Amino acid sequence: RQAILHVCAHGQAVALQGLLEQLTEEEQEVARRGRNAKAASSPRHASLEDYHQATALETLLGYLYLCGRS
Repeated sequence: RQAILHVCAHGQAVALQGLLEQLTEEEQEVARRGRNAKAASSPRHASLEDYHQATALETLLGYLYLCGRS
């Protein structure tokens, strides 16, 4: 049950909001671009806003991993 709180779109959206002010300008730009990306599908169990925020967090984490800054 605890894991579900962190892997659902709402949990990821909350996590991103907590991180935003700690990010560099470059990292904020990556998250913004991920948030604004057109979704290939619509969310079934989340609001569209939470879904976009979760996508932004996933984009940011992928970027940091590929840059070796994870």
